[in-house]
Formats: sequence, structure tokens, C-alpha cells
Amino acid sequence: MNAHTTFKDLAFHEYANLFPMLHGDALDALRADIREHGVRDPIVIYHGEILDGRNRYTCARDLGIEAPSIAFEGDDPLAFVISHNLHRRHLTESQRASIAARVANMGQGHRSDKEHSANLPKVPLSQRAAAGMLNVSERSLRAAKKTHEHAPSEITRALDDGRISASLASKVADLPDDAKTTIGDTAGEQTRAELRASVSAALKSNPKRPTNKNPVHVKDAQRDAVIGFAGDCRRIAETVDVAKLAQWRGTPSMAKQAREQASAAKRALTTFIDEWDTYDA
Repeated sequence: MNAHTTFKDLAFHEYANLFPMLHGDALDALRADIREHGVRDPIVIYHGEILDGRNRYTCARDLGIEAPSIAFEGDDPLAFVISHNLHRRHLTESQRASIAARVANMGQGHRSDKEHSANLPKVPLSQRAAAGMLNVSERSLRAAKKTHEHAPSEITRALDDGRISASLASKVADLPDDAKTTIGDTAGEQTRAELRASVSAALKSNPKRPTNKNPVHVKDAQRDAVIGFAGDCRRIAETVDVAKLAQWRGTPSMAKQAREQASAAKRALTTFIDEWDTYDA
């Protein structure tokens, strides 16, 4: 049975906070939809905190609109949050790796109010299990974990926002403290391309920069061609407007198909960029 939320400082559950909040155009679109149609999907409450629906709750609160809410009734709140968000969000592998690194530090979710589990401690998930839940490699998870622990907080936020790959972000952790501070001071306002250029410049000027243990050896001409292709991929991934691409088709079904194809292409290009950053700083 649905209830209605009261806007009295409802906290966000730690599992909900694994995923970044919406911002920019995506948040504006959600707010406009709620203003016109109200909150159509109930906010999910678990132990008095928001387990799912932080963005809906925030928009409704700001608009002064009531929001329906329901209590979580499943057996695994962590799996619930991950499943719902992975289906709704178009996250890069590096963003998912950042989430997986946090999941690996948590206990596996369970209903603590169930009699059989009330007194059982949470068992921390292994990195392999966390990587599997988020469909990422353990290498990417370890790179994200290194970023969380040793890079400036602004780099971690950029990782969560999708503005830097996990492999490149982890290299910031190896920089001297003064270089980290410089990058951290400017990272918050930079685009993906600008941030990558700043980090690359810092890495190249750092004589103690670690080298790749498994470098890719290709002929200079081939390498130049791949670098050029990588640059093209970055420009496409950073500038493609999925909504405008969809408008090139006539019927609603064709527009939907074009939108899905464009989104898939953009995700593939972003994945390529993330992998390329492993070898090209």
C-alpha cells in the first residue's frame, strides 16, 4: 500500500548513495516531468531511509509536490539498488567500477529484520563478487579503489560523473602531492577532454611516473592511426546528441530505434576510450 512522503529531511540509504545523483540536462528533464505529471514511480523506503528514488524525492520536495512511497519488501536491498540503477542508467565501465569498489567495502545486503538474519553480521563482498555484480573487470575495480584512496576527491567525483576513466584516474594517485593538488583544484570545472589533457600533461612532466608493465608494441604508423581513431572516438562520444539523432527518423518506432542505436554506439565508443586510456596517457 502506497503512502506519501513528508519532506522532513529523509536520509539517503548508503546503498542508494552508491550511484551518483542526476545533474544537468537529465535532472532538468526529470524535474520538468514531475512538475507536469507528478511522481509516478513510488520512492522506496528501507529502515526509514530512501533506498530508491533520491532524485524523484529531491525534485518533488523542491517543487512542493507530494510523492508516493512504499516500504522495501525484498530480501536483498543491495541487489535491488544495483539492479534498478543499472537498468535505468547508461553508465560507463569506469563509473560502474567506481561503484563496485565501494560495494567491495560493504557487507552483502540482507533484510536485517528477518528472523533468520537479525543477528548475523554482514560479510564483506570480495572484489571478484563486487566486480561481477557491476559487470566490470577486477582490474577496473582496483583502479577505481586506488583512485578513491589516493587521488584528490575531485578526481573521484570526476570518475563518478564519467569525466575520467578509472585507469587514467588511478594514475593521478601516483603523482606528487603538489601535482595532485593542482589537478584537484581545477578538475571540478573541466570537461572530460580538458581533464584528460590536464592529467596527461601532469603525467608527462612527472619523471617518476610508473610505466605500463605490459606496454602495447605496435609500429609507429599503426600507433599514429590508432591514436587518431581514439581522438575521433572521444570527439564523437563527447558531442553526440542522442535526442537530435533520433529526430532524423520519422515514425515514433523508427525514432526509438535510432535513439537506442545511437546510445549503444556512444557506450561502445566510451568503453573504447576507457580501454585506450590504459595505454595512452
